[in-house]
Amino acid sequence: MGYKCELYNYRQSTYDDFESNDAFEMRGLTFVYDGSTWRKFFALNKFFNLNEVPTCEYSDLRDQKILYTQEKLDGSLVSFIQFPNGSILAKSKMSFESDQAIMAQGIYESSENLRTFVNKMME
Repeated sequence: MGYKCELYNYRQSTYDDFESNDAFEMRGLTFVYDGSTWRKFFALNKFFNLNEVPTCEYSDLRDQKILYTQEKLDGSLVSFIQFPNGSILAKSKMSFESDQAIMAQGIYESSENLRTFVNKMME
């Protein structure tokens, strides 16, 4: 569409890389320039499995009240970006043109409920 975009990713990183740089929000971070300012779009904060890093050790969490548990499934990070002209495109962590982004865009376009939700979140 001719807009300038900046997409941020990271190499295979350690917990210390995220912690020392306070970079938990950097995964999939996207900026879109509208001609005068940059608008930022966050994806998901980096999260870790139980016992994977010092802040998620069972010994530190065992006395906490469990609100819910959820299985962590690996897959592609997909998010939506709104451009200055109002268009919304799906993207994977680093691309608007990956197979995953194209499939997500198709789902977005074919699902009125998803479009309504995503559009509302963009507001």
